[in-house]
Amino acid sequence: MLKHSFYRHMTRLRIMYFRKYGRYITSLTRLQKFLITITTLTIGYVIFVFSFYKVKLPRGVDENSYIPYEPEITSDFPTSVKEIPIIPHIIHQTYKTEDIPNYYAGFAKTFVDLNPTWQYYFWTDKAARQLIQDKHSHLLPLWDNYHDPINKADALRYVVLYEYGGVYVDLDFECLRPLDRVTYKYSCIIPTEPFEQIAFRLYQPFLINNAILMTRPKHPFFKQLIDNLIYFQMQETNTDRVGPMFVTTQYLLYNKFNASDVQKVAHAPGSTSPYIYKGRLPEDHEDAIYVPNTRYFMDSMDTHGFKETRYYWKCRDFNGLDVLQQRACIELKKRGFNRKPNEFTFTKHHWFQAYNPLARFLKYYFGWFFKVPKVNIFAIAPRSKIYNYNM
Repeated sequence: MLKHSFYRHMTRLRIMYFRKYGRYITSLTRLQKFLITITTLTIGYVIFVFSFYKVKLPRGVDENSYIPYEPEITSDFPTSVKEIPIIPHIIHQTYKTEDIPNYYAGFAKTFVDLNPTWQYYFWTDKAARQLIQDKHSHLLPLWDNYHDPINKADALRYVVLYEYGGVYVDLDFECLRPLDRVTYKYSCIIPTEPFEQIAFRLYQPFLINNAILMTRPKHPFFKQLIDNLIYFQMQETNTDRVGPMFVTTQYLLYNKFNASDVQKVAHAPGSTSPYIYKGRLPEDHEDAIYVPNTRYFMDSMDTHGFKETRYYWKCRDFNGLDVLQQRACIELKKRGFNRKPNEFTFTKHHWFQAYNPLARFLKYYFGWFFKVPKVNIFAIAPRSKIYNYNM
């Protein structure tokens, strides 16, 4: 009886699916179906083959003569014994509505489950606009003129953290251990993206990320971010306009970098922070920005779009690269593309490609074919708070 009931249920699902999507599938020509099949098999083959590839360097390369990007991690994240945390125990996440795609639900739940005493603030488009109107009304015309939802999501996190403090994290992050430890010593913590991919992708020493941000309320750096949004609204790309390149530019200005400071290799004794110059303020100053070792929060690399294949072939021409990219090749050889978190890693980034033009093109034009079920945020975090004017 149970077996027949199962088959009847599966038959109904197939009928429902065909009624919903059948007209699109049957409208494809044989050539289109053939091309889709070949493309899928090719992509699968490339991913399978390159999952076994490792970076190889020419003979005679002395790896020890190159300065690494950051020290190896052999101890836990620096902390301090205090009763009250500097960074409030609030987790902020955002999506256009309260219903998030199912593939994000498991990641969001890890933050709720591993930080049970923390508050969880969820920001929808409606709540975000209300916050801007209530707290920063001068930004409302700029906000409404952002045509790309990514620009609004990026700007929102700066406003939210300035007003409330806490930890902002994108929905494609997974929490691996409680975050309490990171909130007691530093007033602002902003990781860089993995150095290797920035050396290859942007030809620069580092990029300050904006996918995971931790700060006390009213930190002057976030005030600077908010105040400068209007001056960067005409930048060509999303990353320059409001995203990671915008944050990196503001980081350089905030710390009064000159042209040579960007390329400086600097290290504070006893610090696990990357070997980059970070300005003149001590790491634990109340207005400083602490840049942590990537192993703690941003260790995973973005390998979507076969980026590892490009890095692999670049490193084959090791002697034709500049020193920055040679350092990247040595780092990739040592650590590989697919990194496993260690005992000190707090979060893992799964890189769902909000900025990738190809991913966005496929989602826009073929989203009907890949309908994803959604989950209400209150089913994941029953104590979620969504902004109203009383907050």
